[in-house]
Amino acid sequence: MFTKMREDGVLINNVIMFIALLSLFLSLKFVFFLFFILILSLVNTSQIVMMIKSMLPFLCVILLLIFYSLSGDSIGNQLPFPFLESRDIIISVLIVSSLCSMKESVVSRKSIIRSLISISVFISFGKLLILIYCFKNGINPSTIVHAISDATGWQLMTYDVDESLLSRIQFPIDLVTCFLVYFQVKFLIEVRSKINLAILFLLLFSVLITMSRAFWFISVVMLFTALLTSKNKKEKKKYIFIIIAFSVLIYGLFYQSVNSIVMSRVNNSQNTASDFTRALQNRNLSNSFLEKPILGHGIGYFIPSYIRGEGLNRYSYESQLLSLFMKLGIIGFISIITSLLYIVYYNRRLCLTNTKNKESIRVVFISLWLFSGAVNPLLFAVPGGIILFLLTCIDEV
Repeated sequence: MFTKMREDGVLINNVIMFIALLSLFLSLKFVFFLFFILILSLVNTSQIVMMIKSMLPFLCVILLLIFYSLSGDSIGNQLPFPFLESRDIIISVLIVSSLCSMKESVVSRKSIIRSLISISVFISFGKLLILIYCFKNGINPSTIVHAISDATGWQLMTYDVDESLLSRIQFPIDLVTCFLVYFQVKFLIEVRSKINLAILFLLLFSVLITMSRAFWFISVVMLFTALLTSKNKKEKKKYIFIIIAFSVLIYGLFYQSVNSIVMSRVNNSQNTASDFTRALQNRNLSNSFLEKPILGHGIGYFIPSYIRGEGLNRYSYESQLLSLFMKLGIIGFISIITSLLYIVYYNRRLCLTNTKNKESIRVVFISLWLFSGAVNPLLFAVPGGIILFLLTCIDEV
């Protein structure tokens, strides 16, 4: 009887956590996520204490950065931008801290990872259905993507591939899918099944259709990091062979579509324009950084003569990593990254199955997370928070 009650409790907790994570992926109000997390926290109130302890260094750093920015006299330091950019980073911290505070008696970290993978698969199916519908009706998928973006307010990236009915379909949360590839490969090696293999290829398809060279690179590195760090050499060789063989098969069946996608990112006038814009942006950010390299201009700062974002996103630049150096300076950047990694390592220390040999993998995750910020403004907010949480889960698989 007690076992049945416990199983029912775990199931309920997992369902609540799934709904909380789904609210993040669907870009609903962040308060929805916090509400469901609060419900789970009532099971064990010590989780709240754990959250606060892990967040204390970060809270001190972010407050100092806000005060410093408000003391600036440039038009680029005007309100409310220091608070808006701080909010993005705080959201990341709340996500990683709240997810990490879930103890095994409430929701296991493996369950959270599987929920994240399930939602990513759901999104992949959505992209697949969009393509099938558009192929069937002879319209470009970008039409559907624009309609979804207008209806929901989501910032979806798309463009048409020349002489085909293919279009780029990229959600901001797709960055998380790239990192989930690592965990799904581990699950596949742990439990050999057609379902696990199908899930892996759905994740890879979802990344492929983003047509983001950065996302492709991260996914490939995650894939081979998972394979090469497998302890079972026999299984490792087998799955390397299976994945390569299956990839060749898929390419053989859909080579025209795959070629169109790849060539659109290798030889395309849009890429030339994008690369030129990024080069111009990096030059402006570098020059601004050199004006105040130690302490920076302040969090939320934007270059008055070179603004990329519109409205309340004026502080946002695609080269987010470089823009952080411009805003925070060397000292501020090191302080904020260190305070974020403190949360990761504080919660990693509480992991039930700690192993020291996973540190090199964690370094790869951190490097790729920072690399993503060099080409996309996705270091923080929801994608960043979930990736930081995944950093604490490497010992679990």
